[in-house]
Amino acid sequence: MKKYFFALILITMSVFANAQVVLSDSAKISLMTCGPWSGAVYAFYGHTALRVQDDSAHMDIVFNYGFFDPTQPNFMYH
Repeated sequence: MKKYFFALILITMSVFANAQVVLSDSAKISLMTCGPWSGAVYAFYGHTALRVQDDSAHMDIVFNYGFFDPTQPNFMYH
């Protein structure tokens, strides 16, 4: 049973390893930063995201992070 499980893990890993995208030499990686805004509590310190743009591969993706729930109790203190 362990052999089958190990084989399944290896096959799964190989599928994900082949799914990686290769960027061209003309690809651009940018750091996008939005400045702080006092109009909303969640925007006091600004926000940053990564942008990967490769026109030859027809790819333009923004990797955003830092999502939150502003309705959480004591949101400002966390």
